Amino acid sequence: VFGSGGITNGKEALKVLEAGADMVQVYTALVYSGAGTLTKIKHDMRREIVRNAPRSD
Repeated sequence: VFGSGGITNGKEALKVLEAGADMVQVYTALVYSGAGTLTKIKHDMRREIVRNAPRSD
């Protein structure tokens, strides 16, 4: 299952994946913002995952 449409950052990509998509398509963001968009989305996703990870104290 592909998730697509309006995915421009890592938070949106994770939301689509959490909804059940197996992968996300970022074609429009890539066309308008360039190849650096992929790196930005990857970093955004990593930051969101770390931010929302359960903490062990």
